Amino acid sequence: MVKKKASLADQSAGTGKQTPQPKPSTKSTRPTALQPGARLTFLSGELIANVDSARELFHTIIPILDAQDAVQEKLLIKVSKRVKEIKGRERKALSHEVEQISNDLITFYNTFGRSNKLFRSNSVITLVSEYDDFVSHILKEILTLHPDRLKGSDKRISYGEAVQLASLDDLKSKFIDDEVDAVMRESHDEQFRYLEKLINTDKLRDELGTWPKLIEVIERRNVCVHAGGIISRQYLSVCKQHGIDLGNSKEGDRLKIDIAYYDEACDTVIETAIKIAQTVVRKLLPQELGSADNFLTINGVKLLMKERWAIALRLFDYAVRLPAKYVSDDASRKIFLINKCIALKALGDKHAALDALKTVDWSAAEDKFKLALLVLRDEYSAAEKLMYKVGKGKGVRETAFRDWPLFRDFRRTEEFRRAFRRVFGKDYSVSAANAAREQMEELRQKLQKNR
Repeated sequence: MVKKKASLADQSAGTGKQTPQPKPSTKSTRPTALQPGARLTFLSGELIANVDSARELFHTIIPILDAQDAVQEKLLIKVSKRVKEIKGRERKALSHEVEQISNDLITFYNTFGRSNKLFRSNSVITLVSEYDDFVSHILKEILTLHPDRLKGSDKRISYGEAVQLASLDDLKSKFIDDEVDAVMRESHDEQFRYLEKLINTDKLRDELGTWPKLIEVIERRNVCVHAGGIISRQYLSVCKQHGIDLGNSKEGDRLKIDIAYYDEACDTVIETAIKIAQTVVRKLLPQELGSADNFLTINGVKLLMKERWAIALRLFDYAVRLPAKYVSDDASRKIFLINKCIALKALGDKHAALDALKTVDWSAAEDKFKLALLVLRDEYSAAEKLMYKVGKGKGVRETAFRDWPLFRDFRRTEEFRRAFRRVFGKDYSVSAANAAREQMEELRQKLQKNR
């Protein structure tokens, strides 16, 4: 039975039938009743939820820790100055009391300083742990699909272990678990070589476009775990091998882990995981290309809705470049291109967006695609007219008009408001989702100001 494909608006606004998504929580039991492709994309979806939660926590906690440290530093300077003023006077008792206060304050301040450093370091460690967990489950899924790809044919098991297994499936699972455990004890480079071998490619790390950045995050994690966050010779050597620009960083310096770095590290891990899962599904499960296309579109649009334009652009650029045999249909390819152009335009490169649109013949495209073209070209009068037709024909849902970033600038115009009122019989108002995002952004900005 062929599953009905989600429409352009359904996929792009996240309102159609979707690949199962994980709840943003800690590790949960992975579903086993799903199709293999859905299980693989579920793994990347779970990583996205966990990494985004870590990112949100970092944004919330770091300003608080920085503010606490700043207050304690001011107090320390104030009391230290007072201690110096009292020194040499006859009031030894008072001097002793102030010095005691100063010592206590130094201890208190150092505690806060350590909390800040530990939180930053542990946040990087969490990212790599999420990535490692994702890779281990991806490997298990691949070997479950293709147990013939287990290394060698000399797998052995003791009699004592055998009698504890209930079936041949249990035996297969044990061999798979043992092999994956062994692979995960190897270096990340060796793990990746093993993954490439499983899916019969030697170009995966090049196709990802994130490998050097991922290696830097992994090496930074190693520095946090083994060197207390102080740059080591090993870190410098590995980064140099992969062409990573470290600026003026040198051995003995403390690694900087600020919000800008952590955001980029989170995006690197998310982008890598999505592309790995997508590559595995498209190479090993061609019958599930539709599910892979839907997942990629839905999660890419979520990034657009959060205005994380750069990573959304990279994901949709990856999607656009996929060979035709790895995409379910022409409609999906057009959806990928439109969303790529949304990101380009939002990043201020409207010229590149318009050039990209010219690479496709849209003459026979459905009206919903033509509406997207008009909006991307800022032809709002024509877009208003076509919006009547598309909206009444249910080609694009109301939620898409409210939330899809394609209409971000169009929504501010009188043409959009007139068309919306005529199509849906009510005035346009900001959706609850957009309002919540705006409130979260205002809260973040207040926290930044209070640092």
